[in-house]
Amino acid sequence: MGRKRDYFLREFFNFEVERNASVCNICRHVMKGSYTTNLRRHLLAEHKSQYDIAVREWEKSKPVEKTKRISFTFATTEVKEACVQLVTTGRMPIVALDSEPFKTLTSQIFSGLEMIPITSRNIMEHVAEKFEIVKASIVNGMKLKLVSLKLDIASGHGRGILGVSAQFYEDKAIKVVTLGVIELNKEHTGASLGAETKNILEEFGLTRNQIYSVTSDNGRDVIKSIGIKNEDFDGSCDDVEEELKPQVNIYSVASIRCAAHTLQLAVKDFLKTFANDTLIGKARRLVKALRTVTYRASISNEGLPQPLIDSPTMWTSTYEMLERLLLLKNFCENHGNELLTFSEADWTEVKVLAEALEPIYLANQKLQTEQLYLGDFYKMWLDLTLTMAAMKNPHSAALREAIGKREESLTSNESVTSAIYLDPRMRIILSKNPIKLMCARNHLTTVFKKIYGVAKRDDLSLRTNSHSSESTAPDLKLPSTSQLSTASQSTCSSLNDFLNSFVVASGNEESDEDEAQYEVQLAINEINDYCPKPIDINQNIMSYWEEKKFIYPCLYQLAKVIHCVPATRVSVERTFSALKLDLSDLRRHLSENAVKQIIFLRLNTS
Repeated sequence: MGRKRDYFLREFFNFEVERNASVCNICRHVMKGSYTTNLRRHLLAEHKSQYDIAVREWEKSKPVEKTKRISFTFATTEVKEACVQLVTTGRMPIVALDSEPFKTLTSQIFSGLEMIPITSRNIMEHVAEKFEIVKASIVNGMKLKLVSLKLDIASGHGRGILGVSAQFYEDKAIKVVTLGVIELNKEHTGASLGAETKNILEEFGLTRNQIYSVTSDNGRDVIKSIGIKNEDFDGSCDDVEEELKPQVNIYSVASIRCAAHTLQLAVKDFLKTFANDTLIGKARRLVKALRTVTYRASISNEGLPQPLIDSPTMWTSTYEMLERLLLLKNFCENHGNELLTFSEADWTEVKVLAEALEPIYLANQKLQTEQLYLGDFYKMWLDLTLTMAAMKNPHSAALREAIGKREESLTSNESVTSAIYLDPRMRIILSKNPIKLMCARNHLTTVFKKIYGVAKRDDLSLRTNSHSSESTAPDLKLPSTSQLSTASQSTCSSLNDFLNSFVVASGNEESDEDEAQYEVQLAINEINDYCPKPIDINQNIMSYWEEKKFIYPCLYQLAKVIHCVPATRVSVERTFSALKLDLSDLRRHLSENAVKQIIFLRLNTS
């Protein structure tokens, strides 16, 4: 259906078809065509008063839009939940709740439900209520479980942010929850970071015994914050590329190096062989020339992608720069001049270097985008090393050497060795290394004791609370003679209860100790006797353990902990990149606690 042609603007003009022109009826000005925009522009410029009168008359003559009565089924909780989502996951500014459009949309809903309208003045009450609900759910989900932590610090715009996430097994999958993203108002020392981390863990009811591992980038202040003592520390806070000695002990907690960070450092070691005055430097200068106004339009006109400049702190961007540059080879040759001078040998070397970096780039992308089980991480790492060994590329040897210097501290970790032990797809790797086989068994035994200890601690707490009155009742005061003579049956019953309170308590201690020894010995037997047949390399490892959980109940509990150890701290980094709005000056009028609750809900609700 076409547009109506009797728009009121045309009443001011006479359209002459022969000349294809519109003549103003007021000033006889002639304009080509009959375009509404041109007609309006002329009236506003030359006859504004007449135009304003005509607009008002036209508005009055418009037919009144009919209102329609509709009905919806809403619960008060649904409306509150929707408003909370708008300011958390929806990132809507809180002041928007006071805007006229929002009031127009919601006023009748609030009135119909007989609820107090939600505005910027009371929305945080509902946010706080939702915060407590989600927090309680997370606390309950981590109860009686060993969990792994991810720690990272981000700095920018003069602000430091500490991120703490927990990872564990739930509903047959890896579960990642953000425990805290807080702004650091103190110096980034090991002591201050440790205090902040401890406060977060205590808030969620996590004890040190429940922390199985900590994954970080091994910056010295992050490591010091969780209890590492290393003679190489001088107390200063250096770059994010700081490194530590291979094996670090965080109390009794396993420390895991971030695989993505380790891989990045290895490639950066390799790329240092290419000085700014050689290949990468020449490629970077060429890209900068292509990104100038002189060439950007020409590149777009030819339907080619724009060149990318790399970031010195991200080697992946160097690979992307080289790959994009190769796509512009013909363009550079067709527009050759002193700015775009690049020899054929240079183009060949760029292609060879990009091919050498490609398998590492793809592996890094997988680490960045997927939550891998620890066994799957090792499988990916092993596949990467084999792929590079098979490559016939002049740079492959140097790359393998750079990665080899870094991987020992990553793959020799007890958690990784134990994951291989519990992975029938790759367990054969340990068959020729009796030392690692023994280390894996010892570590798994230690972890099971920790799992059993966490579970029994809660059970003991419940039992202590339920028998608290019985524990304090007996004070060894014997009944008097007059009391014994009043009712023999009642007295015997009381005496039996009095004596049984001691017998039961003693029996519980012995039975608890016997039960603990039995459970641990059962686990040791399962660990030592476990000798599975190899399975398909592509099978989901936790699907395998779900099938075996009744055959190997103790190993199943261990697999849920070991295989869910995070190989990277990527989810924390992704959290930082998603907080640009939440931590911006747009939130400056909110309290620190309000911002904390908004961030928490946005990161922990789907």
